[in-house]
Amino acid sequence: MNRAFPDWDHIAIDRIVAKGKLVVSEIIVTAGTRVFRAASLFEMSTGKLRHATEYWVEEGSEKPPAWRAPFADRPR
Repeated sequence: MNRAFPDWDHIAIDRIVAKGKLVVSEIIVTAGTRVFRAASLFEMSTGKLRHATEYWVEEGSEKPPAWRAPFADRPR
């Protein structure tokens, strides 16, 4: 479904974690000069997607608060 979106240039899977019927993914999407990150939670049943919840953010769309500066650029 994500590959069919017409304005995206590239989708990279950062990681996928699965436990039981829950699958969680982190992806990075580029669309021209814009970069998005998404976290998706997929609930599966008998091998099919039953429910999905996604959280998206555009890189650089918000300036981080000053209190968070000591935690910036930490290795994962």
